[in-house]
Amino acid sequence: MYKFGGFNEFEMTKLLVHLVLPSLKELGWSLEEELALWDYFLPSTYKPTVRSPGPTKKHGAPIEGSLPLDSIIRQYALNLHCLLVGYSEISRKYFYRSDFLISTLRSIDSEELNKGSDLSDVLKSLFSEYYWDRSKLPDDCQEAFGRLMTEVEELIESGGVDSSVKEIWDEVKQKEG
Repeated sequence: MYKFGGFNEFEMTKLLVHLVLPSLKELGWSLEEELALWDYFLPSTYKPTVRSPGPTKKHGAPIEGSLPLDSIIRQYALNLHCLLVGYSEISRKYFYRSDFLISTLRSIDSEELNKGSDLSDVLKSLFSEYYWDRSKLPDDCQEAFGRLMTEVEELIESGGVDSSVKEIWDEVKQKEG
């Protein structure tokens, strides 16, 4: 398992954003290995700050890093889109970690959307996947994809997210639906 160097204050964030969240299937990682890596570093639900599971070499203590909302949504949107266009070398781990996506969506509010990041755009991208043609989606993903998108829809339609997130959902639904 990865040993933390602790060279700077951003190491944990970089590790999460560039190694744990992206699909590693095309690098030869199995689904089980990806899920084990995810579970080692990430809590079962979204937290804005994540603490390393072990001490760093440099500091001899665990380090913390932020987990940007836009990075999480971007990874889900990007990888689901790749599956929708028929690219099968994408990890299926996102289907197994739907609670993480749901808790991330619950954490977004108008203040987060107005911070100047591209969070609004990546939410639109994620929500538009709901309306994409699923004919190229790999067979082993059909059921899981439908289940994930139904969870997202039910969360939003039941009022489980901030009204600003619902507005983005409604905008995409109006445009795509």
